[in-house]
Amino acid sequence: MAKGYLKIKVSTASGALPISNAVVLVKDSQGHIIYNLQTDVDGITKNISLNTKDASLSLNPNENSVPYTVYNVHVSAPNFAEAHINGIQIFDGIYSTLPVDIYPSSGLNDDSSSIISIDDNNLLSSTSSNSSDDYQPTNILKDVIIPDKITVHLGRYNKYATNVTIPFVDYIKNVASSEIYPTWPVNAIIANVHAQISFALNRVYTEWYPTQGYNFNITSLPANDQAYNHGRNIFTNISLIVDEIFNVFIQREGHKEPYISQFCNGTTSTCAGLSQWGSVSLANKGYNPINILKYYYPDDIKLIKSYNIESIGPSFSEILLREGSKGDDVLTLQTQLNRIRTDFPGIPEINNPNGSFLSDTTSAVKVFQSVFNLVPDGIVGRATWNLVSRVYVAISKLSELDGEGEIIGISSTPPTSVLKLNSKGTDVLRLQHILDYISLFRVEIPSVLENSFFDARTKNSVIAFQSTYKLTIDGIVGPSTWKKLYSVYHNFKSTVDVPEPSTPDTLYPPYPGYVLKVGSKGPFVTSMQLLLNDIAKVYDDIPNLSTDGIFGNGTKSSVVAFQSKFGLVADGIVGLATWNKIIEVHKYNGSFEPSVPYPNHILKVGSRGGDVMIMQEYLNVVSTVYPTIKRMVPDGIFGNGTKSSVISFQSKFALVPDGIIGKMTWDKIVDERNMIVFNRKSNITDFSSHTISNNQTSNYNINLLLMFLLFRKFGARR
Repeated sequence: MAKGYLKIKVSTASGALPISNAVVLVKDSQGHIIYNLQTDVDGITKNISLNTKDASLSLNPNENSVPYTVYNVHVSAPNFAEAHINGIQIFDGIYSTLPVDIYPSSGLNDDSSSIISIDDNNLLSSTSSNSSDDYQPTNILKDVIIPDKITVHLGRYNKYATNVTIPFVDYIKNVASSEIYPTWPVNAIIANVHAQISFALNRVYTEWYPTQGYNFNITSLPANDQAYNHGRNIFTNISLIVDEIFNVFIQREGHKEPYISQFCNGTTSTCAGLSQWGSVSLANKGYNPINILKYYYPDDIKLIKSYNIESIGPSFSEILLREGSKGDDVLTLQTQLNRIRTDFPGIPEINNPNGSFLSDTTSAVKVFQSVFNLVPDGIVGRATWNLVSRVYVAISKLSELDGEGEIIGISSTPPTSVLKLNSKGTDVLRLQHILDYISLFRVEIPSVLENSFFDARTKNSVIAFQSTYKLTIDGIVGPSTWKKLYSVYHNFKSTVDVPEPSTPDTLYPPYPGYVLKVGSKGPFVTSMQLLLNDIAKVYDDIPNLSTDGIFGNGTKSSVVAFQSKFGLVADGIVGLATWNKIIEVHKYNGSFEPSVPYPNHILKVGSRGGDVMIMQEYLNVVSTVYPTIKRMVPDGIFGNGTKSSVISFQSKFALVPDGIIGKMTWDKIVDERNMIVFNRKSNITDFSSHTISNNQTSNYNINLLLMFLLFRKFGARR
């Protein structure tokens, strides 16, 4: 008998956290248990083989029988709501993955099991996909974008139904798995995927549904748009194709918008657009994807690749990263993989994330690719880069929200205020934080902006929450809604363990893995400039330089002077020997005064660069003494996690807790970090004396200054 293959991936928080040791039962359509499985540390079961029908049935347009076999899956884990997925489709010779995202139990005996029933493949339906509509939108976006996420309405556009917001790439994988057969020739699959992408992007570009007053981008029904089955299994060969071409769409010559690419199965329903079964026939005749599309659509169509991706992750340079690669992109990749490893421990650690792509990075990339259903080749192209970025952002957001709740002040007792549209204030911020946290686990509840203003987006999220938990649906937060919000939030937080990021406890940055010379830019140049400026306070013949992260002639002169003084080749290039010598000299001669000048501009959420990285590194040092200040990955990106740490610092040291680094906050962070460094270098382990009263401050600073001057006079020049 023919065999197909399936593995189940169990997670929570929209895939950000794997659930290990979950029990997975695979049953046939009569309810008989065929497999009893457990997930591994990364939340994944082994691949299992399942009996199915011969592939020939899925290649014949005149075949009347269903060409696949369906199975059911039941997933359970302690403290999580159970999940039932019915109708999983298994094809001959095809591997597929079933992603199961379970949510924590609220602990109130009101969590029914989630039940997902997968519809038959749309090829078996007589309904034509994306039939034309009379409505003409009046609004179009200025530019064609590839959305990071898309909101899908799980029902008819003019009827109440749940909305889910998911990554665009996952939406296309689901549509392709629901609209065509994975056994088809690859060129037929690619042509159909291009049509599905183009149609969805046209809906986004024209703002088709929002201009009609709806809060979604597209529906799940083929009669209105194209088939989408939330929670279905995804075929691996289709998934790999989508990863490579999710940003390629159809466009007509002289037109800006993605082409509205109608299609139908071509047997039980026909239309003016692409015939899905006809694409199989053309592929078998040797047609490539663009020629298949031109057979059904106008001759002036072309395939356009867009890099205008509205994503919250860092952009991809389009240069493949592999063993031997070096630079900031590699460092970003390594930093993110090590953070992801905290949650997915099967990924091996990159021991020295320094921007040099060595064998340990290759190993980490390969395991990541295996965990997330990519080709495990150890090479980072756009598909791997985007997925690393997506997972990292999801994990980081969960960690940030986990810590921000303490700062906002979410106690065990709900507020007594009544909030509604246009309300403002701290309670609105608490509401938005709770909704944003819950939205990571319940995809039917949309995320919100934490801006302390009860806007339409917040109201939509409140309505979705009330609908999910069977409350009065009015968009108003009164006593009953507050009570349920707090109960769900606290039970979710008590169930979900969010691992802390693992950052090395070091006062000095590692060698970046590549030489720094004239023309180099970035945070490693900034770090090196800061160290040299500190050393220049002791050695007058080493000139000061601008700490701008740009290796210009001034930086070269300072490096040459340093190399000459300490017996190195004076070539003005910072390689491993020079880098290590700079650190060695700084350990003995570094200043304990505020040594990092304020950059003359504030740092806040959205800021990026070397100045942000310095503050992150300094705050991490301060956090070793004050654990209420959360550690973070020093990536040079000022996100909500960095803001949380800044607020904690400001609160600790009686500054305005606004999460913005101005001159007062900058100088205080530098002061505290330098004091800790001084105490460590002096082998002072009791930090209790560091907290001193105001009337002691003057004498304390005088003593510190005397110690520093003595150190300069007798300990620096050897």
